[in-house]
Amino acid sequence: MGKVITPTYRIITYTYMPNTRATMKTHCAWDVRSGPNREGHGKPSEKNIERYVRDFAKSLEVGHVNYGLSKMFGFMPIPNRAEIIHQKSGEVVATWEQPSFWCI
Repeated sequence: MGKVITPTYRIITYTYMPNTRATMKTHCAWDVRSGPNREGHGKPSEKNIERYVRDFAKSLEVGHVNYGLSKMFGFMPIPNRAEIIHQKSGEVVATWEQPSFWCI
């Protein structure tokens, strides 16, 4: 059997879906350090969240790993807002909001 580890932080991204006029909320682990099979994102900060969202946005482009999502939705589902939460305390450690005009 494997070992279950709860990550110290989690990131929640909020993406506005224009076709349904709803906001999609996605939870993911925020790994501070790199490991054998994963890349760490660094300490929770606004700068690191923006880098995370930019990398995700680039992955939605043609020829990249998440292009299937863009194709399925008919647009690039880039998050409008993100926050990193400390798992045990529930405290929001860092937040990021997409500027009005944001170029990838």
